[in-house]
Amino acid sequence: MLSGGSHHGWHEEVRNIIKLQLEAGVPGKVIAHYNKVSTSFVSQMNVERKMGPELLEARRRSRGPRAKISPAANAALARILEEDPNALRSEAVEL
Repeated sequence: MLSGGSHHGWHEEVRNIIKLQLEAGVPGKVIAHYNKVSTSFVSQMNVERKMGPELLEARRRSRGPRAKISPAANAALARILEEDPNALRSEAVEL
């Protein structure tokens, strides 16, 4: 569904963030908007600052080798892409 190319794993970051947001009960529309953020270093810092300590800690734990994306997160990603194919493009926007 998503391919790497020159983005070097940005889609994996998007999947991790979506998974954590779903687990935290964040609505899908919010997730779609939130994930329009670039995975550049500066944008990542901004995202992490806005995530808050609990979500950030969960995100750090999820980065281990056994981290898997849940079926619910995959379904949410598919829904977001159906509604707006450009929703997950790697471009910086204001949150």
